Amino acid sequence: MGSAQHCELELTIQAGPMERVNPVIDVPAFDLNTRLWHAGITGQFDPFSLCARDAQSGDFLPVQVEGDRLSLIAGGTIPAGGTRPIRLTFAVLAPGTRPAPPSKNDFTDRVVVTDLGRAVLFAKNQRELCRYNYRDPWKPYFYPICGPGGSVVRDRTHDGEGHHFHHGLWAAYGSMDKNSVNLWCEDERILPRRGPAGRITHKSFERFTFGWVYGLIQERLIYRKPDGTPFARETRVLRVYAPTETTQMIDWLMRVEEPQDQGSRGVVFACRVAPSMRMVDATAGWAKPSPVTRPMENPGKIEDGGEEPWVDFSGPVGADWNGIALFDHPANPGYPFKAHAQGYGPMSIWREYPQDDDHRGGAVILRYRAYIHKGDAAEGRVQQAWHDYAHPCLVVLGEVKSGPV
Repeated sequence: MGSAQHCELELTIQAGPMERVNPVIDVPAFDLNTRLWHAGITGQFDPFSLCARDAQSGDFLPVQVEGDRLSLIAGGTIPAGGTRPIRLTFAVLAPGTRPAPPSKNDFTDRVVVTDLGRAVLFAKNQRELCRYNYRDPWKPYFYPICGPGGSVVRDRTHDGEGHHFHHGLWAAYGSMDKNSVNLWCEDERILPRRGPAGRITHKSFERFTFGWVYGLIQERLIYRKPDGTPFARETRVLRVYAPTETTQMIDWLMRVEEPQDQGSRGVVFACRVAPSMRMVDATAGWAKPSPVTRPMENPGKIEDGGEEPWVDFSGPVGADWNGIALFDHPANPGYPFKAHAQGYGPMSIWREYPQDDDHRGGAVILRYRAYIHKGDAAEGRVQQAWHDYAHPCLVVLGEVKSGPV
C-alpha cells in the first residue's frame, strides 16, 4: 500500500447583501472524491481527517461531511458584501486503505445523538439540547427544547391550560375540514369540527449521525386513520445544530407521499411555547362558549417578518428571556405561507398538500427550521437567521492541491 497524501482545498464564503454572524454553511454537492479525480489524485478522501481553518486568522472551525454534504460553522462576523476564505485540509488514502475513525470517547464539542428507547436525546458537551419523543401515542414531537433559561416549549403535562394537543414542536397532517383525517388534534371528542383523529406512528430509524456541526436522525413514519389503516407514509430527516452557546436550530425535511384521503389536506409545522412565555392566559376561558383571556404578569411578545415568512415568540424562561422562531423555506410548494402565532402560546405554518398534477400520485418534500435563541427577535438576530436559512451564503470552491504527509 502507498502512503497517504496531504491535500488542501480553499473555499470562499460570500456574505451577499447582508451581514452574517456565526453562519452555518452547507455545501450540498461537495463531491470531494470527484474533485480529487479531476485533480489527477489517486485515492479516497478520508472524512475523519478533515480540518477547517479560517485562512486569515488560522482559527479552527467546526466542520463535518455527510455523504456529499459539507457543513461548517464560520464563527464571527462576515460584513455585508464581504468574503471569508476557509482552508480545508485532509488526507487521501491509498487504494485499499480503510479510514480509521476517531475514538468513540472523543465527543468534545460534537452534537451527540443517543436513542433512549422512547426518545432521542441531542446533547453537546453534556449539555442537553432537545429530545425527540418518537413513541408518543399520537405524533412524535420535540420536548424539551432548551434555550439558555430552560425549555422554550411546553410538555403535554399542562393541566387547565387548554388545547392539550399543543405540546412541544411537531409536524403533522390534517385541517379543520370534517371530511379529512386529522393527525394533530389528538382528541375524538371534538368531532366533527376538526375531523376524525388519526395518528402518526414511528416505524423505524434509518440512520443516526453526530458531528461537530449537527446531529441527525432519519426516520420512517406511517400516517394512520382512526381505525389504524395506513393512508400515507413519510420519511423525515431531522438535523439539530448548536452553533453558539445561546442558539440552536432544528431543521425538518419531510418527504410525504400523497395522502389517500379526501377533503382539505393540510400540513402543519407548529409548536406551543412554554407557559411562562405567553402574552395572555386563556386557561379560564376554555370551558366557556367564548375564550376569556387575562394578561400575563410578565408577558412575552410576538414578532414577525412582515413579508418574510417567519414568526418569533419570546418571553421569560427561568431567569432569562428566550425565544423560538419558525421559518418557511423558499423551496416549499406554494411558498411563501404566512407564519402566525397567538398570544396564548401556539405558533404554526399551515399549507395545503399540493393538488397540481406535478405532485399527484407522487411525493412532496417540505423544509422548515425552528430557531431557538436568547432575547427577543432583535437580540436573537432572527431576521438574519431566516436569511441564513432562506438565502444562504454563496460558497466558491477552489482547486485541490496535494503533497506528501
